Parts: sequence; structure tokens; C-alpha cells
Amino acid sequence: SLTADKDNLIKISKDYLDFTNTVSGMQEAAKDPEFASEFLGGQNPYEYFAPVAENIQIAPLSAYDQGCVELIQNSFSDYFQGNVDYDKAKSNFETAIIERYPDITEVAWPE
Repeated sequence: SLTADKDNLIKISKDYLDFTNTVSGMQEAAKDPEFASEFLGGQNPYEYFAPVAENIQIAPLSAYDQGCVELIQNSFSDYFQGNVDYDKAKSNFETAIIERYPDITEVAWPE
């Protein structure tokens, strides 16, 4: 209930200047002078961000997204711990992704 309750979300926004996931709460904060930030020279950041935040569109996840995230984290964990070099971590990821998703035949890395 902490982040599903509008009052809690508004309190988080007021106390920490966090933009929270309550449209009506952020609209209220945008109009409330008490949300002005001393750090920002008295400006109310919600006044600027609330109207444009409503236009944010989150692209839907593909069937591959969660698996790719898991596999890259697993593959590069050994690299970050110093157990394998970068090229081996990449190779491990390529092998893992092709095993999990046989319809993926190649991984293209950015230059």
C-alpha cells in the first residue's frame, strides 16, 4: 500500500522531490506552491514535469526482453568479478541467448 496510496506518493514527492506514479498527485503538486524547491531557487519542478510526463509512452516488452536481461547479467557477472575476460563474457552471452532462443541465430554487438 506504500506506493499504491496517493497520499504516501505525494509525501514521497514532497519530502524527496521524487516524481511518483500518481498522475492526479503530480497534477496537484504542480499547482501547489508548497512543492517549490529551495534547491531549485524556489521553482516547483512538478509544474514543468507533470504536463509532459503524461505524454510518456512506454514501449511494450517483447518476448525476449526479460530473458535477455537475465542472460546478460548472468554472463557478465563473471566478467565483473574478474573470473573471465570481456570477450569470454560476450561469448558466454551469445551461447546462452542462442540456447534459450533458437530462432536467434546471431548477436550483433555495437562497435
